[in-house]
Amino acid sequence: MSDTPKRNKRHYENHMRVRNYACPKCPMRFYTSLTLSSHLKAHSGSRLFCCDVCGQRLSSKKNLINHKTAKHSDVRPFSCDICGLRFVIKDSIKKHMITHTGERPHGCMFCDRRYGSVGDLKDHLRKHIGDKIYQCDRCDAAFRLIAELRDHYAVHFKDGIDPATSYPPNFRLTLSNVVNLRYQKELSGSSADKSK
Repeated sequence: MSDTPKRNKRHYENHMRVRNYACPKCPMRFYTSLTLSSHLKAHSGSRLFCCDVCGQRLSSKKNLINHKTAKHSDVRPFSCDICGLRFVIKDSIKKHMITHTGERPHGCMFCDRRYGSVGDLKDHLRKHIGDKIYQCDRCDAAFRLIAELRDHYAVHFKDGIDPATSYPPNFRLTLSNVVNLRYQKELSGSSADKSK
């Protein structure tokens, strides 16, 4: 959670807000016009910021800073209170703590298996649905990476179709949401087959 009561309040308010800014090219929605415009750069393919260490090109200054800190820096200011393992990003400690608590918050929608990390769930899902786990809920196209699915949505959301009206107000393009849509699509397809 957050360090101060003021940050804690802001964090809570973020969960209560509605994402009013819809991307015209995919189902994603945002709290501010600034985050939407930053996201739109991902669709344009423009990668104006270049890492001076490895040459990787990134779409924003923030992404460049995060990349350089995570990939090319030895500075790891955040450490686990239990085992002392150090991290570049504070949020990484939250994910790491699951290794100590045994919590398994990520559940498979096809069976009753649960996992401690999204990566482990992703590996498991491939056993159910193959390597291309990100399937479009509007057609049968499927992709290995979520970024490929995000780019694919542009095919469906041109010609004035508003993606904002097709998805819940706080919809996010996450593994869980995308696979859930796929699961619902398969359920409705199998129930339609049975009624024939």
